[in-house]
Amino acid sequence: MDKNNLSENLMHIQGQVSRQLSKETVKKLIHQSHEAKKQAYCPYSNFRVGAALLTFDNFVFTGTCKT
Repeated sequence: MDKNNLSENLMHIQGQVSRQLSKETVKKLIHQSHEAKKQAYCPYSNFRVGAALLTFDNFVFTGTCKT
């Protein structure tokens, strides 16, 4: 896959076209990922990771990466 088609291909998930996210939605997702990051358990690396995933049904799933 070349770089020109990469963004186009990433916009399709199982035949559904992704919608554009508003700046406010992106800000909320970033905030939620930062809140999730606070719960990360990383006693050795101290490298905290948090994520927020918005579904097509407008549900948000948050999580952390634990070592």
